[in-house]
Amino acid sequence: MNREPGTVNRKPDLLLIHTVPLLVELFQTLCRERLPGKRELHVVDEPLLEGVRQRGGLALEDADRLLEHVRAAESIGARAILVTCSTISPAVDRIRNRTSLPVLKIDDAMVQKAVAMDARLGVCVTNPTTVEPTRLALSNEAARQGKSVKVELHLVKGAWDALAAGEAGAHDRLVTEAVVRIQPKVDVVILAQASMLRSMPAILAAGCRIPVLSTPALAIEEVAKVLGSSEF
Repeated sequence: MNREPGTVNRKPDLLLIHTVPLLVELFQTLCRERLPGKRELHVVDEPLLEGVRQRGGLALEDADRLLEHVRAAESIGARAILVTCSTISPAVDRIRNRTSLPVLKIDDAMVQKAVAMDARLGVCVTNPTTVEPTRLALSNEAARQGKSVKVELHLVKGAWDALAAGEAGAHDRLVTEAVVRIQPKVDVVILAQASMLRSMPAILAAGCRIPVLSTPALAIEEVAKVLGSSEF
C-alpha cells in the first residue's frame, strides 16, 4: 500500500482484490505512480481462482466469496474496489447492485477501448478459465457500442504453468511468440490478463508493429477518475 506522509492513518481510498500474489507489487507501483496521495490496500485470495480452475468455470459461490471481500471494504471505509482477476470478472456483475461502492473490473476499460477501435482483435490468454469471460466481455461491449467485432482468441499453452512455477522468462517467451505469430492476422493485440503485462518489454523488443493493449494501467486510469485524481 502507499506509505506517503499523511496517508498511513487515513481510511483506504481503494481496495484491490487479487487472486494472483505477484500482482500486488505491480499494482503497488502503479498506484504509487498514478494515484498520488491515495491509500490502497490489497487482498489476495488464491483459493478463489483455484476453485474456478478446478471446476472449469465460475459458480454462484464465487460471487458470494467476492461479496465477502466487498463487505470488508465497506467496513473499513474504502471508497472504491478494483477486482484484478479477469477470470472472476463476471462475478462482479452479480454483486455490484449489492453495494454502494463502485466495483471496477480489471478489464472493463481495456475492453471498451479495444471495441471502440473498430479493429480485428487478437486476444492472448494464458489461463484457460479466462477465455470465456474475455469472449463474453468483448461481445457485451460490442453490443453496447452497436458494433460488430472480429475476435481471434489464442490460448498460450504452458505460459500460465510456467509463471506459476516461477519460470517468468519462459512465460514471457511463450507470450511473445504468440503475439508475433498472430500479428499478421489482426490489427490490435489484447493481453487479457494483468499478469501478462510483464511480457510487454519482450513483445516490444521482438518488433511488434501493432498496438498491444493490457489491462493494469487502463484500469488504474478508471480508478483515478472514480476517486477524483487530478492525474487523468
